[in-house]
Amino acid sequence: MVGEPGITAVGAEHANLLTVALDEGARVGVLEQVQLGRFEESPGRWSSRTRIERAGRVVFDSSLDAGTGAAGWESAAVLDGAPSVAALVVVDPDGLAARPVAQWREEDGTRAAVTFGASGDAAQVCAWGRDLAACRRLIAGLAGDHGFPGWCPVPGG
Repeated sequence: MVGEPGITAVGAEHANLLTVALDEGARVGVLEQVQLGRFEESPGRWSSRTRIERAGRVVFDSSLDAGTGAAGWESAAVLDGAPSVAALVVVDPDGLAARPVAQWREEDGTRAAVTFGASGDAAQVCAWGRDLAACRRLIAGLAGDHGFPGWCPVPGG
């Protein structure tokens, strides 16, 4: 599932909730892209939660709260005040079991991390920085490096 990037302009508050219920053996890929503020403008606030269940069992559950008023948004522990963020979540019972737990990468001020769930069938690549296009490139690179399935919605892929 790939949508257009969300943009939250100064004073706006967006809230998204995505809940996916999969049958046993089903797979899904979700790409979320957010631009906090327009060119040289302060951001609004973006809050989202993605929860994916397979056969009644939670395989992925994550929240993002960023922008003006979000707790810790400007700290290095969260997004370091980055105005662009993108996250790719993939759930595939056949393709993710033999992966490392986590990996980090940084290129030209854009940072990304890939993490794999303990169950072995879910993974997330999240990137944040000053430019949404750079976030998408970093996600595509990490997804390719880790052999994400060809069907998943890799940006630019």
